[in-house]
Amino acid sequence: MADQKDDTKKSSDFSFITQEGGIDWAKFPIGTALKDAVDRNDERFSSACITLGIMSREGRTEAEVFLFGMLTYYENDLARKSEIVEALKFSRSKRAAQVLFSELDQIVSSNTTRAYINTILETLGTLPKGHVKQGLEKLIQEKKWTYKMKAKFTAILEELEW
Repeated sequence: MADQKDDTKKSSDFSFITQEGGIDWAKFPIGTALKDAVDRNDERFSSACITLGIMSREGRTEAEVFLFGMLTYYENDLARKSEIVEALKFSRSKRAAQVLFSELDQIVSSNTTRAYINTILETLGTLPKGHVKQGLEKLIQEKKWTYKMKAKFTAILEELEW
């Protein structure tokens, strides 16, 4: 019974609501998002990814680490992995760029994976230039990638220069 009271207390703690009525993501409880991130319900999963991405942007390293782990957990589900990668657009960390480049290293380019690869590239294009420039330059030199993919890498680099 004591555990039940503790759960009630936690769920009624709204210290993450600012005086202006907004959300302080640095104080927002992470538990529900973590549970929803492994839920079979697609809407809950999507919401969890966005929540974790925003929390990451606001300095919640544990949220970003969980997103990284989810890429492994959903290793065979490209649709869910794409949503996780989309959530990493909120990130500003060098580690996020490294994880995304690792995804590109591991994936085989095909008709099936092309949309996922494009999502990774879009997300890399939103990260700080200093975190992605060297990785993109390396991809351009790799024999694994087609001319068309290398042109995409070059376009991202050019866009980051602006």
